[in-house]
Amino acid sequence: MAKDGSARFLVNIFDGSGEFEICESGGVVVRGKISKADGIHKDGLNLNKPEADTKHLPLSKQHIYRDLRLRGYEYSGIFTGIMGADNCGAVGELEWSENWVSFMDTMLQFSLIQKNARGLYLPTRLQRVLIDPVYHLSVVSPGKGVEVHMHKNIGVVKSGGIEIRGMKDSLAPRRQQVQADPKWEQYSFIPYLSKKEICAEEALNVAMQIVLENSNTRKVKVIEIANNRQPEQLVAPTVVNILESQPQTSAEVTIIDTAVENYSSVAEQIGAKTLKKDLMVEEFTETAHIVVGVELASNDNFIKVLSSIKEKGFLLTEEVKDIKDNHIKKFGLKVISKLPIEKKTLFLLRKVEDWVVPK
Repeated sequence: MAKDGSARFLVNIFDGSGEFEICESGGVVVRGKISKADGIHKDGLNLNKPEADTKHLPLSKQHIYRDLRLRGYEYSGIFTGIMGADNCGAVGELEWSENWVSFMDTMLQFSLIQKNARGLYLPTRLQRVLIDPVYHLSVVSPGKGVEVHMHKNIGVVKSGGIEIRGMKDSLAPRRQQVQADPKWEQYSFIPYLSKKEICAEEALNVAMQIVLENSNTRKVKVIEIANNRQPEQLVAPTVVNILESQPQTSAEVTIIDTAVENYSSVAEQIGAKTLKKDLMVEEFTETAHIVVGVELASNDNFIKVLSSIKEKGFLLTEEVKDIKDNHIKKFGLKVISKLPIEKKTLFLLRKVEDWVVPK
């Protein structure tokens, strides 16, 4: 609902049963049963005053609403009626502003003090609300405090002539962050064909920036050939972090291996899919903008890997030995970058034309 907007509610009360419905925009938002009470002393619970916490400092109005604001509540005006409470939120004082709605809302707020949670919880169900207006008006004075008691073990909050039982609350969904976190970067010149050794993460970052700049998509499909490596040796988590740190960019990752169960925890963390496939006997049917792996160019199954790369897609591979141009040209590939890393070389190859597997 807009801040300056208004909402129209339709209240239906069925005389025979006492049941009622409150509707908004054609839908029922509240349903319950209403009846005439004989007074809070007859229909209400006869409860002793809960024991207040005297060992710790009491909570002032400023302390309470600062804590509620940190949880996500934005109370203001007559809806900030809690004047004070003991440290555990069992006994306190509420302000009567001659407004029944704000006073009862303040009673619900008071029940939140004891809740040991930092989330934004909203009431979704009440077992019973008992209101004795005659008695209530006899014990309150405008602008002055009314004692409130919270009986946590039985879920009852009581103040003046009002008693609320069995409030159930639910965690409200957090609003999606509209603005992304700021990203700190530095610009430096790194040759595509470099002779200076750099760290593996920086080399991977450079390669992925090249891929992103030359792929006409914001949803990059990535395949990593695990090749029986240890889960911590996979580069997919780093690739996902690099791609998704860019505005409006996401990564769709698939991890392929004969024993994909070894990588289930890694895949779950980054939201990747796993595919059980033996490259020795099975053909590739998946396609991606980039295929990532180790020593793919020197592997016997190199041809099968190429079939999974989209036209003008990329192959990123760590190699111990150098890759000769004349070796990869016959497969329709071209070396885009060559970055030395820790006794290995990170090669970024590009599929420059559609290549057909020879028969």
